[in-house]
Amino acid sequence: MVDDRIADSIFQQIQTRPQEYSILATLNLNGDYISDAATAIEASIETRRNLVIGCVGDGAGLEFLTWVQELDLPDPEVALMDPDSVDFPERGDRLYAALSAVAGAVASDPTPDRWLAGWRVLEKAAQQSPDIGAIAARVLAQIRPDGVSAPPEASIFLPVLEAAGLLE
Repeated sequence: MVDDRIADSIFQQIQTRPQEYSILATLNLNGDYISDAATAIEASIETRRNLVIGCVGDGAGLEFLTWVQELDLPDPEVALMDPDSVDFPERGDRLYAALSAVAGAVASDPTPDRWLAGWRVLEKAAQQSPDIGAIAARVLAQIRPDGVSAPPEASIFLPVLEAAGLLE
């Protein structure tokens, strides 16, 4: 069991005094939180590397860091601002991750404009593979802002969602 006061304290310390921490050893879930916090404050690559390896060990840490470095996904906020400027990955797993990130970004701040922009992003990506975007489309459908109608871009996902039994 993690004492929330200790977790809160370390989050505050790595944000206000990151130079004091080159390695933190924690349980894995707390390591994820600390690594995310380090990324959010734009900690150096070396600090993030040390945090991840300190949390999960050399082997798993280096494998994870390599995966993150090579993932090279589009920024979901850039995609929401201008879907036509984004080149989506061709590989299905990477496309799924990119679209999930877009849906997550919209879900974190589901204004009507962001929600509609999310549908435009999904529709553009669905031109490559509508089945991969179906889960992200379901997320957007579930967080529809009050008073906003489904946009035309959502219609491309209806056959896939119906076939998968994901529509209520």
